[in-house]
Amino acid sequence: MTGAGKTHTMLGDIYRASTGESGICSMAIDAIFSALHKNAEAAPRVKMSYLEIYNEQIKDLLVVRTARNSSLGLMVLEDPVFGVTVPDLSEHEVHNSAELLALVLKGNEARTMAATKGNQFSSRSHAILQIAVQAVGDSNGTSEILMSKLSLVDLAGSEKAGDPKGIRMMEGGKINRSLLALGNCINILSDKTKSNTSFVPYRDSKLTRLLKDSLGGNTKTVMIGCVSQMPCHHDETINTLKYAERAKKITKKVTKNVKEVEGSIEQYKDIIKDLRAEILALKEKMQVGIGSYTPQTIPTDELELIDAEIAKMKDIKAKYQAEVLNSKEEEVQALDMYNSICTEDERYISKLSHDLLIKYEEHYEIKESIQELVEINEKNSKLLQQHEEELNGLETQKPQSNKDIEKKLGEMGALK
Repeated sequence: MTGAGKTHTMLGDIYRASTGESGICSMAIDAIFSALHKNAEAAPRVKMSYLEIYNEQIKDLLVVRTARNSSLGLMVLEDPVFGVTVPDLSEHEVHNSAELLALVLKGNEARTMAATKGNQFSSRSHAILQIAVQAVGDSNGTSEILMSKLSLVDLAGSEKAGDPKGIRMMEGGKINRSLLALGNCINILSDKTKSNTSFVPYRDSKLTRLLKDSLGGNTKTVMIGCVSQMPCHHDETINTLKYAERAKKITKKVTKNVKEVEGSIEQYKDIIKDLRAEILALKEKMQVGIGSYTPQTIPTDELELIDAEIAKMKDIKAKYQAEVLNSKEEEVQALDMYNSICTEDERYISKLSHDLLIKYEEHYEIKESIQELVEINEKNSKLLQQHEEELNGLETQKPQSNKDIEKKLGEMGALK
């Protein structure tokens, strides 16, 4: 719910560091760089991105907004290697916690805030701060690349539909819709009888699509529920506690994100270098002996050694070329898969637009048919009413004509 202290919990009082009220973000950033400094030989690289979801549109908080990009949201794609990504989202490499916190402050200044009935400084969007760390290690002669990503999410608070008006009502509706989609995903994932068989509707909202890995992927997830002690917020407090209780029931098996890189390529380079040095030494030795004997007088065992070394070098070169070729083929396959996924998404959007257009035309034709039936019904009702009036007029005229006939007969009898 709004006004319960979610943003303060995540960010703390970052504008007044002297107060000592650090939020989850600043404490996590300090912990990350403290751990990386202790393992500096791993050559870690830290990148960050900061976005918000406002009215179901993704905005980059670290890019200056212009009239051109302020109304357009960023696209979300599912990469077969990196999972759910935002391709046009800017990434910034940082080297210490001060640089990262400065970017967080810059992003917060661009975040959408507004005053509501429940909170004077209410967050009108969901904010997601992502910190990616990549380090290189060595295990049993094989290079390992350890990759990790920390997503710090500040959700906007839900509101009652009757409280805000105008644009605040539209914002509240979008916020409640995304939180409802998040609750539906949590309900399915927390139910052990459904989590492995049921479909999880991550695509119902941009928020759930971006949090797909956090909810059901290879991640550890922590949810902090902020509640209010005010009696008027009793219902929202109960709903928040139920929300968090269901999230606690989600169970996952988490493993390290490690990518092994064979060290054989580097070894092959060293071997080739040594072999070239040996060949140069043998050539120099042959040049020195040219004046005293002909090439036919070179010892057979020495020639065999040279041939063996050359054959060995050729084999190693062939293996190295095969390794390089395989890596290029994998890159081409990944690019083709990415392009095919983009094409499938475009086809899906085109089909969805075509279906919506057909449904709109059908709805418009049905509406016109109903309007015509209403007009015909009104016309028939008027005709029926007119006929009834004419019939009533005939019935009233009949007795009058009978009386006239009797009167005339009486007059005729008197005349006789």
